[in-house]
Amino acid sequence: MEEKEEALCRIWDDIQIKEDRSVEQSFDEVERRLGFPQRRRIHFSFRKWGQVAAVILIPLLSVWFSWQYVQNHTVEEVAWVECFVPAGKYVPLYCPIIQR
Repeated sequence: MEEKEEALCRIWDDIQIKEDRSVEQSFDEVERRLGFPQRRRIHFSFRKWGQVAAVILIPLLSVWFSWQYVQNHTVEEVAWVECFVPAGKYVPLYCPIIQR
């Protein structure tokens, strides 16, 4: 029995069926006769989905690259702070890192 199944599986895998419009129409007719609701055809268009992706991705990438540029190319500010010492002298203190 197992040999039969293996032979049938090989035959099934070797069958080359070309799908054409007549097969699709026959399948639709069988579905219609059985009372199944009509299927909506989905037309996949690379151009249409490419345009949708461009409309979404271009602004998002622009914002992300701008944010990355601003984060990586900020200029460090130097703050000037005066400290009063007990002897009455002014001592300047430069702080390259400002914590806010």
